[in-house]
Amino acid sequence: MTDLHRAAGAGGLADALGDPALARRVLDRALAGRAAWAEVYHEVRTDGSVTMNDGERTSRSASLTEGVGLRAVGPAGTCNVYGPAPDPAALLRLAERAADAYDALAGGGAPGEPPTAPAGRPESAARLWADANPADANPWADARWDETLDLGRLEAHAAAALAAATETDTDGVRVRATTWSRSVVVVNSLDGRARWTTRGTRFAVDAFARRGADRRRGRANHCSDLPVGAIDAAPAQDAGRRAAAQAHRVLGTSAAPPAAVPVVLAPAAAALLVHELLGHPCEADMVAGGTSPLRPSGPAPALDSCVTVLDGCPPQGGWGRADRDDEGTPNAETVVIDRGVPSGVLTDRASAEAHGWALTGNGRRQSYAHPVLPRVSGTRLAAGTSSADALVAGLGDGLWVLAAQGGSVNARTGMLTIDVKEARLVRGGVPGERVSATAVAAHARDVLRGIRAVADDPLTCPMICGKHGQWIPVAAQAPSVLVERMQTVGG
Repeated sequence: MTDLHRAAGAGGLADALGDPALARRVLDRALAGRAAWAEVYHEVRTDGSVTMNDGERTSRSASLTEGVGLRAVGPAGTCNVYGPAPDPAALLRLAERAADAYDALAGGGAPGEPPTAPAGRPESAARLWADANPADANPWADARWDETLDLGRLEAHAAAALAAATETDTDGVRVRATTWSRSVVVVNSLDGRARWTTRGTRFAVDAFARRGADRRRGRANHCSDLPVGAIDAAPAQDAGRRAAAQAHRVLGTSAAPPAAVPVVLAPAAAALLVHELLGHPCEADMVAGGTSPLRPSGPAPALDSCVTVLDGCPPQGGWGRADRDDEGTPNAETVVIDRGVPSGVLTDRASAEAHGWALTGNGRRQSYAHPVLPRVSGTRLAAGTSSADALVAGLGDGLWVLAAQGGSVNARTGMLTIDVKEARLVRGGVPGERVSATAVAAHARDVLRGIRAVADDPLTCPMICGKHGQWIPVAAQAPSVLVERMQTVGG
């Protein structure tokens, strides 16, 4: 048993939160500032990482983080306080600070004035625990800290990935392997409590190939919702081989000539489009702020009926999988675009209450020390019936994007840019010369209007998504997508 295992195994404050009297005192104290509802979020997280460069281990680390985020929410806004809260007394002090902060935000009030509560709020937090099973008090009972922090196994898998990448002639290989486990207890004054544990392991491989002065990089990764102790070396080795193979494929390639052409995005590239253009714009803060082109009740671009998009918990084994959000709300699948018509909004609790939208279970946070934001989880573009080959054959002269290495929408200009790692020029519907060091770009609204077909070859792609400084694991599933016109930009 590791020291970190011993440090986390006792349950500590999480066990204390199982006491109905303490839960009542903390939540009632947080509500003393006239907020409508309050929440306690307790998190214990372990992280392990290993980095290898050309066969040498360059770093190896492990960490344990524990803390509490406490918030008070009401018509005046949201107040968040964070701290280590090592004991119930510290937790009560955090609750007092949250109440004071909300009171100041709301401009103060008459002494003794009761909090503004929505209809149906329990009179006492003790009701949250009426049906609690004492055997469930320790949320870490099923956590395998020894598996999560098995850095020896993590390093062995990283070495296996590196060895697999060097089976062909390479000019350097870098592997970064990470594994984590995150156990959470949420208690609020509205509808109860939730507890869960999520895990993840990621192997990211960069392999380089050289021909004379031309040195190119290939990149591949493997991501899973399992701890490293539950994974064998094969997926890491596969990532190593894929990275090396890509590096060799792009050796000697040049950029695509600049032109406005029809584009077929293979699933690995289409996933970026789905995430950036069909996922993020459905998040509640973008919709409420008027910056989304996909507002269910407002003017929207004329999307083709081939576009149906859903968001919800990724499938079993999928990166970023969590069957509930960070407020404890089940993360059921939500239809956000139905046959070309915007139809849903991805919400956290505060945005759902503020705008009267359905609560979808998309309130997510990087850690206890970050505020909850409405975020995508697993975004899926429904597959069509055409083959990818048929989409490419129908291009005429265009570009077939096989792999991308990033994408973003410029918030000021509205331009979507996808950085192309690997593509093929298409002439007369026939794939030809391989190109790289290219980008494809177009205004987001033009891309949305220009989606003309989706194929029958869906692929789920893991991602690490950043928003307002918070980074979380997400996934996007996409088939091949035909976009009517995008501009190629040489690297």
